[in-house]
Amino acid sequence: MNSNTGWLVAAFFIAVVLASGIMLGHDYAGTDETVAPVIQQYAVKAGTGIRPPLLNTDRGDLPLFLFAVSGLISGFFLGYNWRDFFGRENRAKTSLTRLGKKGEADDA
Repeated sequence: MNSNTGWLVAAFFIAVVLASGIMLGHDYAGTDETVAPVIQQYAVKAGTGIRPPLLNTDRGDLPLFLFAVSGLISGFFLGYNWRDFFGRENRAKTSLTRLGKKGEADDA
């Protein structure tokens, strides 16, 4: 058994365990229910208490809109710089070699 098969078996086992927990109806407490009371206790001791969030995103589609706009901006940035990130120089050298022209490709 090679290493790839071992990782696949481990991933399948983890997926089965997680799926069985979901199917059996176990209720896993989230961060809000488990961590928030502890943090609030220390905040009250420090005298700060509960403050409203800086950006109130609990209603509407604002988080979805912000996520979509950030994906759009990062997509434009990655598309604009694609050749700089993934090898413009190598592509230029190989195209010169294929055409049989003298240039940087012959020096390398």
